[in-house]
Amino acid sequence: KINEDALVGTSVLSVTAIDRDINSVVTYQISSGNTRNRFAITSQSGGGLITLALPLDYKQERQFVLTVTASDGTRSDTAQVFINVTDANTHRPVFQSANYQVTLSEENPVGSPVVVISATDEDTGENARITYIMEDNVPQFKIDPDTGVITTQMEIDYEDQASYTLAI
Repeated sequence: KINEDALVGTSVLSVTAIDRDINSVVTYQISSGNTRNRFAITSQSGGGLITLALPLDYKQERQFVLTVTASDGTRSDTAQVFINVTDANTHRPVFQSANYQVTLSEENPVGSPVVVISATDEDTGENARITYIMEDNVPQFKIDPDTGVITTQMEIDYEDQASYTLAI
């Protein structure tokens, strides 16, 4: 596995081939599956090191199946390497509206829904999960952190306060 926000040059995996010939030198290359040349391999003593050569994008590629060839100059063998790309939290939530204006009757009972705040996130999985939080404590209202539903927590009295501003 490698996260999509891994830096170029990050070590991904080492591969090793064994050649029983005396004084043999094994070289490694990625022979297929290297879509958009995202990975590089360098031959090192004892193996080949696969590194990230170009930035990844989870939306473009979620998995790579690389074929790595090990050669001693006359003979070679191949192995498949599976690399899964994981999604990074690269997108911020975006509210469907920058401002919500609601008219509320003071006759609504405590616990009445006032409005549903909604946002989306272009990430996937757990990184796309949105939690709604009121920035300031306004005791008359509460927000459900999962659904974005704002409800009243106490009676609303127009004569006490005619308007409220909530920051979510």
